[in-house]
Amino acid sequence: MTVKTTMTNLKKLLPVYIKANKPVMIWGGPGEGKSGLVRSVVESVNADLQDFRLLMRDAVDVHGLPMTENGRMAWAYPKEMPLATDNIERLRVMFLDELPAAATAVQTVAYQMLHERAIDDQPLHENVRFIAAGNRERDGAVSNRMPTPLANRMAHFDVTADLPSWLSWGHNAGVHPFILAHLENSPQDLRVADEKEYLTQKAFRSPRSWEYASDVVTEVLRGVEDVTDTHMDIITDVVGSFVGEATAANFMGYIKVGSKLPKPNDILSGKVSAKKFELHEQFFITCGLLATLSEARKSIEVGGNKNYQQDSKFTSSVDNMLSFAKESFDAEALAAFANRFIGKDWYGFQFNNESKIQKEFARWLFSAQDGAAKLVFAS
Repeated sequence: MTVKTTMTNLKKLLPVYIKANKPVMIWGGPGEGKSGLVRSVVESVNADLQDFRLLMRDAVDVHGLPMTENGRMAWAYPKEMPLATDNIERLRVMFLDELPAAATAVQTVAYQMLHERAIDDQPLHENVRFIAAGNRERDGAVSNRMPTPLANRMAHFDVTADLPSWLSWGHNAGVHPFILAHLENSPQDLRVADEKEYLTQKAFRSPRSWEYASDVVTEVLRGVEDVTDTHMDIITDVVGSFVGEATAANFMGYIKVGSKLPKPNDILSGKVSAKKFELHEQFFITCGLLATLSEARKSIEVGGNKNYQQDSKFTSSVDNMLSFAKESFDAEALAAFANRFIGKDWYGFQFNNESKIQKEFARWLFSAQDGAAKLVFAS
């Protein structure tokens, strides 16, 4: 039995396995974000990533091609294979992606790499670490039974993308706020409810399919001020083509409600009077505000001003946003909004101490305890 866990938890565990030099096998459904997780973790431990996609290789592509050397047969090893004779100063994680889908002969070579830390008689570099990933047999993906000796030499995790980690990743990756808001309001739409859908549906909801849908929705709405019925029709087809028609219908129902709410730019410019909104409306507004403010911040930093919080226009926008949130959000939504606003995995905002409202917000946020005391600002 493999250990079932979330992306958030596995992100905390993987660095330990890398440092302990113990290989890990990550199992998960299509589109869960396994590859992205590995890239993120490798970067966080200041290591290099060697993506070694085994599904695309034959045994000779991994083991090497035969050649003659001093009248005898020798092996020409793949250029990316990190041998002990190579100059490798940092840790290097070899990511054996699609390992279960690899041919049995390729998995046999992988077994030697993990067991003997060598290819044929050539030892691998001491700085090499191994992480593998792939789909499960029940997912309907290409899968060959993993040899028992190979499986027994790895730690195994069955992982799913949990919504909080995917939302924070999506914010930083530029996933369209319509999609972020919808999934926060309808978390059951992040992935399929029944794994049989992998076998019966071509378009099904998964973290990856939502990411792809976001890319196209972003293009549809690029430079658009007012979302029309024509835009809505296009978005319906776009989202349905990636996540399925039923999920797209649920998504569009929420977006049609959200499209009638105040626009983020109008809130940030102080043009919108505060009023109370329903909780699902607060989700929609929050995602739009954070996305819009994040783009403004990036624009300032690209312009060379790293002290974005001192920019007068930016400061005014943040002040207007906090004033609006204080009067328009209920206590629960305001606390969640605040934590995302300054959380390093979300916005990672630094306050301008010369702003009265930002100082008040920071004092509430950092001095209050969890629970009722945290609602001082809301009151």
